[in-house]
Amino acid sequence: DRVAGVVANDAGAAAAMLAATSLGAAWSSVSPDFGERGCLDRLAQVEPKVLFISDAYSYRGREFDVVAKVSSFAGIGDALKNTKRAVVLPYGFAGDAAMDSSTKLPFPAVAARDYGTMGAPCAYDRG
Repeated sequence: DRVAGVVANDAGAAAAMLAATSLGAAWSSVSPDFGERGCLDRLAQVEPKVLFISDAYSYRGREFDVVAKVSSFAGIGDALKNTKRAVVLPYGFAGDAAMDSSTKLPFPAVAARDYGTMGAPCAYDRG
């Protein structure tokens, strides 16, 4: 299965990724500051069964509502037609978690992408 997130760069995103990959699911994320087309292009490629959404993120002292932004996307239903559940993560969830980056997983766990400078971004597996 595949799990995705429109998540802030915080411990909640790391916890969601670790939970998904611990169950053998592939993980992919999109920055919450992307526009509608950028988010939907990336999410549609992955077709996640579960979508994690940060409720907010902050930039230069301002806080932005991610749930309202994602909910307003016109094509969200088409891009997420296989998504069974959305989980909202409170911004700053889990505090500052220490992580060990030396663990090697025996299967491809993360769907990375190129930047899409020559068209739609292309997803590929990273183990």
